[in-house]
Amino acid sequence: MDFCFFGRHRKSLSWVAVLGLSIHKGSLSKKRYSYEKDFVILYYQIQSIHFISIILMTMTPSATSVGYIPDISFDEQAGLLRIEGESYPEYAIEYFQPICDKLRNYTAQHPKEAITAIFKMSYFNTSTSRRFFEIFSILNNHHKQGGKVSVKWYYKEDDIDVHDSGVDFSAQVSFDFQCVPL
Repeated sequence: MDFCFFGRHRKSLSWVAVLGLSIHKGSLSKKRYSYEKDFVILYYQIQSIHFISIILMTMTPSATSVGYIPDISFDEQAGLLRIEGESYPEYAIEYFQPICDKLRNYTAQHPKEAITAIFKMSYFNTSTSRRFFEIFSILNNHHKQGGKVSVKWYYKEDDIDVHDSGVDFSAQVSFDFQCVPL
């Protein structure tokens, strides 16, 4: 069963509330926490509950996106990374960190393996753009170490912004990067 526990902090708290817990900002101690720290504290507070622990321990994006969160999947056996949809999460660093970590681990363990990345974005914000650049940097390093890398950047023909972003990304890397109209 896939769970998408990424997203806006309030939605994460809503999931916790739906699962029968009443934990809210400031209730865990007298200290004031940022959202990121609250998330970590929520994780440690509720990890002893087995069902919720499974949800939180599998914090990878699910196969179905939720509006402002893109679908992300990485099939290690096929070397296929797919990112699709819209992306304007409030906490882009936290959302994309698991896939960046997974890519770093994969490229370290499989330095000569081929990776194909498919991007089909309809919209993304600046914060997401920075995370994409991080992903492309990981892939570029893999390419420089002898791994074959190819990216297909799909865009709607009338979407100049997504097209131009793909062109800009392609200028920053040394591997095969194709901008493909839909």
